[in-house]
This record gives sequence, structure tokens and C-alpha cells, in this order.
Amino acid sequence: LTVAGRIAAFFDLYNTLVDSNTGRLYVQYLRKHVPHELRLRDAIRTLSWLIAYELHLIDQYEVTERALRLLKGMNEVEMTRRCEHWFQTMVAEKLFPAWKGKIAEHRAEGHLTAILTASTGYAAIPVARHLGIDESLFTHLEVRDGKFTGATDGPPCNGPGKVYWAKKLAD
Repeated sequence: LTVAGRIAAFFDLYNTLVDSNTGRLYVQYLRKHVPHELRLRDAIRTLSWLIAYELHLIDQYEVTERALRLLKGMNEVEMTRRCEHWFQTMVAEKLFPAWKGKIAEHRAEGHLTAILTASTGYAAIPVARHLGIDESLFTHLEVRDGKFTGATDGPPCNGPGKVYWAKKLAD
């Protein structure tokens, strides 16, 4: 794919840039740092969705829909702050070190680098910033009056949604 006449190199988060499922890491973070917001029952339920997804028993769209219901009404500024801390305390140490060099090679060749992930920007943007990646394409969460509505803004960035967001960048 070319973007503005440049070759684009796309990277996923889970099992590509990050040696873990970021959804699972986030549940662990919540249980450790804000346990009052994620009851044990919700944590177990969320982890079971992630396992079912990994085993191809449910699709990413269903996982996204279920997870978004848990976020409905949450303040976006708080989510951004929380995810910055989550990245620093749990995600940065899970980044595959070799990718930083590969990304630098792409950039030296003049390629546009981009994360293309089903995760949200709250997970993708800190990784992109840390690794020097140019763009982040991700599942956008709908926000009204500073709070999550429980819906996505555009298609989730998975399967056909990845094609949608990549084409949108190319355009």
C-alpha cells in the first residue's frame, strides 16, 4: 500500500509489537491499580471473552461490543491518563526489542510506518510514540460530552475494518 506516494509498513500490536494480548494486560492492570472499578466477576468474564476470541469461538466484533458496554459512561480523559500509566508499567516491558530496529529501517527507507490494530488508540498511541511509528490505525471509541457511549466511531479495526482504516489512511 502506498500513502502519499510512500510505501507503508503496517504493524499489529498483539503478538507482533507486543508479546502479549493487550486486552489481557489491561484487565490485569485494572485488577492491580483500580480494583474497585473492575469486580472480579467482570474481570473473569472479560478474560473468558479474550480466551474465546483466541480459540476462535467468538469474533473480534463480539468481544469489542461486550467490552464497550463495560466502558459506557467512563470519562475519556481518565482513560487516556490511565492507559499512559498502563503502558509505562505493563506494556513497555512487553514490547519485542527487535521491532524498534526494524521500524527505524523502514523509516530510513522513507516508508511510512503505522500500527494497524483492533485495539483502541488508548493502547496503540503510546506504543507508536515509544517506537517512533508515524501513524496509528485502531478501533475508535465514540465519545460524547467527554464520556464513552459504549459504541465505536466507525468500524472496529479488525478484518474488513482493517482494510477500511488502511484505505482511509491511503486516501
